[in-house]
Amino acid sequence: MAVYARGYRPYEGTFKSAPVAYSIFAEGARMALARKGVRRIGYLIALVFCGYAGILYFQFGLAETGERMGGGAAATVLEQLFSLNARFREFHNVSSLLAMIAAVLVGSSLIADDLRTRALSLYLVRPLRPRDYMLGKVMIIPALMVPMMLLPGLLLWLLVGLWQPPGETWTWLSDNVDVAQRVIKYYVAGSISLTGLLLLLSSQTPRRGLVMGLSAVVLFGGMFPRFVGMRIQGVWGDRLRALDIPNNFTREFKMAAPRNWENRVLDRHEAGIHPEPIDAWLVMLLLLAVGLFLAWRRARTVEVGE
Repeated sequence: MAVYARGYRPYEGTFKSAPVAYSIFAEGARMALARKGVRRIGYLIALVFCGYAGILYFQFGLAETGERMGGGAAATVLEQLFSLNARFREFHNVSSLLAMIAAVLVGSSLIADDLRTRALSLYLVRPLRPRDYMLGKVMIIPALMVPMMLLPGLLLWLLVGLWQPPGETWTWLSDNVDVAQRVIKYYVAGSISLTGLLLLLSSQTPRRGLVMGLSAVVLFGGMFPRFVGMRIQGVWGDRLRALDIPNNFTREFKMAAPRNWENRVLDRHEAGIHPEPIDAWLVMLLLLAVGLFLAWRRARTVEVGE
């Protein structure tokens, strides 16, 4: 049976199934969860979550009980808020590192494995458009980051609210909704950055190890231009600081609970240590746009033989 030159003709049959993009996403997600390394990282994040849940319980749950029983002076609202933000900063500094490793393990093979095994050309023989292939791949990393970047922070926020005195849970949650908003921004920024970066690199080479190495260089090497940008005032300093991708999606927690040494650096150099929000989001969105385009182009230009 002859194979169409590119295989992009519309399907004219009557068989109905799930959308093509969803099928690609489901298969990619299944393979991601089958990796032992990813599952172990998930267990580590759960372990870190339990540790910080215990710390927050001692700081807020038992502290409230002791205050009601006259066991000590109540902390001020500002002290409680800073303590909460500091714990969230510490937790997300650790969990973001683990989440990045999991994303690289999965993302390094997003398109690279299809190129290495020539599976992409087999996919495109079928009634599959490059856009569907790209959309299926782009959903994998954000879905993987839901239990690793989004749910733990929201659960910590909810637990602290439940540990408030009776009748004050909803009041506390509404007063501290900015904590949940920071978690959501962190998840969105992390998903955008990691998806764009891994689509960009994985679409350019079939070598998974090379993608892992380049991802590590980009993710961890960004701290060097940030350090340079800390000493440069103006637009170029902001742009250099925005090249530190992990700092871009954890900056909200760091701004809410700055460390003492960061305050000293800020006063000394007057340029700050974190990028402006618009610069950080521009870098992340540009990275995603380039990754989407290169993934689409890779699927669009792959050769399909007769």
